[in-house]
Amino acid sequence: MNRGSFRRRLVLCALLCGAAGCRQRQPPVRKTWLTMGTFASVTVPADDARRLEKVLPALTNLTASVAADLTVYDPESDLSRLNAAAGEEAFQRVSPHTVRMIEASRRIAALTDGAFDPTVAPLVEMWGFNTGAPPARMPSADRIDRVLARVGLEHVSVSNGMARIRTAGVAMDFGGIAKGYGVDLCYDMLRDAGIENMMVNIGGNLRVGGRPEAARPWRIGVRDPFDNNRLLGTLSLFDGDAVATSGHYERFVTIAGRRYAHIIDPRTGRPVAGMAGVTVVDRAGVAADGLSTALFVLGPDALPAVLDKRPALCAALVPDVRPPSLIATPAFLDRFTPAARVRDRIRSIRSAERD
Repeated sequence: MNRGSFRRRLVLCALLCGAAGCRQRQPPVRKTWLTMGTFASVTVPADDARRLEKVLPALTNLTASVAADLTVYDPESDLSRLNAAAGEEAFQRVSPHTVRMIEASRRIAALTDGAFDPTVAPLVEMWGFNTGAPPARMPSADRIDRVLARVGLEHVSVSNGMARIRTAGVAMDFGGIAKGYGVDLCYDMLRDAGIENMMVNIGGNLRVGGRPEAARPWRIGVRDPFDNNRLLGTLSLFDGDAVATSGHYERFVTIAGRRYAHIIDPRTGRPVAGMAGVTVVDRAGVAADGLSTALFVLGPDALPAVLDKRPALCAALVPDVRPPSLIATPAFLDRFTPAARVRDRIRSIRSAERD
């Protein structure tokens, strides 16, 4: 699961109370810890500092348990043991985290025609990500096809808290969805502890509760994927909203002098080209996380078809072309305030059924 400290860091900069000029007499309280190969944090109003302090040990233990179960870097993790048993007849007892990841992956794969698939793990390794070493030359078409034969959630079964990978050589990696899942778990725990107003952040995957102050919603800055010091605009977030971004700028390999992004298309076996970033807002962190990866793979041409299935989809895509431009759904544009320099380079995408 650990793909570098900022493997899935958002191109989003939270405009928290102190930085955004809030009128609160006391600054918000923020607690930070290391987990899942990155930084996690919770920000709450000063009035909730004591509640946060009380629940913080449980939060850190919770994220540690998710990391321990779902990492691909520990051969004794729940996921690693399941991957190692690929091809065996017997079902394996797995943790609830693993079961939920498989089930969530199936939902996102169905929505996006297989553009999100955690069984892409062997392809990711072949291209030199995770524990693999970058190849000296481009993988041949035959080699890609051989690995592609082991990609697909149809190789994975779940029953009564147990799981089985039916085909030898198939392996899963939940790096594209696990941080969003961790955000959801932390959000629910904070709500159970009586904390209504908060921002949870794990490696740039965010979820907010309540408001930072009574008169306004949470607002975050959407960063330019080509220049981290500049914003494309700001985005309003409301109670329960989650945000995730996938980008080509953080992890890549260079093969024969050409740079390849770390996001692999599970349908072709090749790194995705043509996209710089995708930002998704959803009502669950796990969905926002997985959909940002899937839409990065699909690109803007497929966005109308996804909108047919999910009309309320809130997403913006930034093609890999400078100067930056946005291709966004109506739901995204309803809450987005663009920077002046990109105001004339925004295109709204409607569902295919409305065209």
